[in-house]
Amino acid sequence: ASRANTPLTQPTSIDRSVAFISSPLADYKRVKKGFETKVTVNDVLLAVVAGGLRKWLAEKGEVDKDVRVQVPVSLHHRDEKPDQHGNHDSFMFIDLYLDEPDPVRRLQDISRETKSKKLHHDAEGIDVIYSKLHNASRYLDRLTSKWLSSPRLFSLNVSNVPGPKDPVFVMDAPVKDFYSVAEIAEQHALRVSAISLAGTMTIGLCTDPNVIDDIRGISNAIEESFEELLALTPN
Repeated sequence: ASRANTPLTQPTSIDRSVAFISSPLADYKRVKKGFETKVTVNDVLLAVVAGGLRKWLAEKGEVDKDVRVQVPVSLHHRDEKPDQHGNHDSFMFIDLYLDEPDPVRRLQDISRETKSKKLHHDAEGIDVIYSKLHNASRYLDRLTSKWLSSPRLFSLNVSNVPGPKDPVFVMDAPVKDFYSVAEIAEQHALRVSAISLAGTMTIGLCTDPNVIDDIRGISNAIEESFEELLALTPN
């Protein structure tokens, strides 16, 4: 489980800093296809974030800290009718294996865990439990919400939304850059949100600068992590 005394899990204020990292989506797909163990683009993203956090925390002498992330999961089905659309999302918790020094093994460990969580329908299970407690009483609803947002349960949220594959135009003008910023939560000083558009993946970082005063250090470490993993990917 995550620990509540890391730089990522401190009480937060209303101040915010943001940073962005853009990379070709093709590079993520290259890593996805480059290893015998089948991985997803989201596995690659989680591994890249893990490598970046490992580098960043190592500079603070905290390389051995446990880091677990909350990963949003859509529970929508492709055959849903229009009137069924709405927010139907859940999440699962994934360990980032920061104690693993090898980037490829770290990716494979993360991929193996995400497969297991999907196989056992963790996100659906959490959704069912939360729905039952939500309907049972307001007290249980508040208690469950507080527990599910505890920094002892996870350190940060990492989301990934596949955007349009083709170029997007607004009033005949092409959208050149597409960014995602997700709000941090109480006692969660960092949030990572990725989104893609027309072949480019952009990672958005949001922090409280009073807790994490070097957001550029995190973004640089994530960029280095991606370059390292890409360099180890077979052609």
